[in-house]
Order: sequence, then C-alpha cells, then structure tokens
Amino acid sequence: MILDPITQNALLLQGWLALQYGQLTRSQILLEALLKMAPDDYQARKMLIVVLLKLDLPEQVLTHCVKLKNANINEAELWLCESQAYLMMEQQEKAQQVYQNYLLWKSN
Repeated sequence: MILDPITQNALLLQGWLALQYGQLTRSQILLEALLKMAPDDYQARKMLIVVLLKLDLPEQVLTHCVKLKNANINEAELWLCESQAYLMMEQQEKAQQVYQNYLLWKSN
C-alpha cells in the first residue's frame, strides 16, 4: 500500500503529537505503521528512535540507526542516540567510541 503525501504527513504529525504528550506506545505504533508503508520516511525513523530511547528499547534504536546510516543519513544526533542506546545496554566502551564520533560530527 502506498500512502499519499497528506496521509503520510498526518501519520507523522500524529506520531509527533503522541510523543509530545507522553503517549509513547501510541507514538511507536503510529510511526512503525508509517514506516511499514513508507520505509524511506527518514523523519519518521528519526522520531521513532527518540520514542524507542524513551521506551528503553536500545536494541531497536540500534536497528533503526543502522537503517539510517545505510541510507547515508549521517547526522550528529544519530550518533548521540546510538551512544545512548549502547549505554542502556551497559556497553561502555562502544558507547564511548560512538560518542567520540558524535563529537567529531558536532564539531564539523
């Protein structure tokens, strides 16, 4: 199923509003549904990463970070989210390595 741009934007906005109002599970459901129908919606994927961090689901965060990196989306914030996910998984060394990448991207 292909979403028209208006429906896609409506789902994205609903996911964002749910996140803003602390309805994390609802936001996750909306954003995951959007990504099933529009897997290249990078805004939705970035927003979902924030939701997953708040839900303490670091493995899923890493999965979505990899998908964005594979799509050549390299932003400083992405490295920061990845670092936080590794911290949640108590992988200090990996978190520190990724955080150093974040600092490098941030300084550029």
